[in-house]
Amino acid sequence: FAFDDIRQTPNTLDAHRLTRYESQLGFGDKIVEALFQVYFFRGQDIGDREILTAIAMEAGLNDDATATHFAGMVIY
Repeated sequence: FAFDDIRQTPNTLDAHRLTRYESQLGFGDKIVEALFQVYFFRGQDIGDREILTAIAMEAGLNDDATATHFAGMVIY
């Protein structure tokens, strides 16, 4: 793990929402693995929607679908 590269503890609510959404589409395992890699090995903020969108695209979902999903989420 690259703990020195992790500058902050991210708010993972959107990451969890993305994982749930993508699991319904059959991409869940890819998303979880990518989140793990991005956070623990690259130190990136997995609470950032741009990073989450890039992860979703790498897993096979297009950026428009991910952006639409984020835009429609209810914030509690």
